[in-house]
Parts: sequence; structure tokens; C-alpha cells
Amino acid sequence: MEKKTKEEILVDIGDFTSRMISEHNNPTATNKIVSLVSDYFDEAAQENRELREWKESAMEIMRNIDLQGCAKVIGLKLGEDISDKILPALKRITERVKELESMLEIERKHRTDKHSF
Repeated sequence: MEKKTKEEILVDIGDFTSRMISEHNNPTATNKIVSLVSDYFDEAAQENRELREWKESAMEIMRNIDLQGCAKVIGLKLGEDISDKILPALKRITERVKELESMLEIERKHRTDKHSF
């Protein structure tokens, strides 16, 4: 199915409205339908604007992240998807840093205890 432009959709709505008036001779009901459709388009246009803003914001963030550099640091091969591997790698790195900090603290304490005699 071919996607219609906003103008084509509005023409279709106009044609539908004209048919409703001529076939049912009920302008009140037709106006209600047109109002509902108009509200729908306003809401859809607002949602579209919000999604475009979100997309632009996300793209700006993604432009500032060196994903190839991150992939290289965590040992991925060229072309390998990083999206599902970056968080586990960060968790491993964070855990390793905690282990090293703990070892360093033990060594400092050991040196302090050794010199206190």
C-alpha cells in the first residue's frame, strides 16, 4: 500500500465529508466526524514532532560515543555488534576495579601494620 501525503489524506477526508453530507444529509454528524479526524491528525502530528525530537536527541548522543573504540577496548572483532555486550563488559570491568581496590587497600593496611611496630 502506497503511503499518502498529508494533502492526499485531507482531500480524502474532504471527499468523505461531502459523501456523508450528500448521502445522509446530516451535517452535524459529518462535522463531528471531521472534528474527530482533525483531532486525530493534530495528535498524530504532535506525536510525530516528539518522536523526531527524540530521534534527533538520540542521534546526537550516538554521534558522541566512540562505539568502535569501546568495542576494541572490550575485545570485540570488527563488525561484531556491541549493543548487547557493552553492559556486561562494563560490569566485568567495574567488578575487576573493585577487586583491585580491595587488594590495594589490604596492601596499604599490611604496610601500615608492618610499620606500626
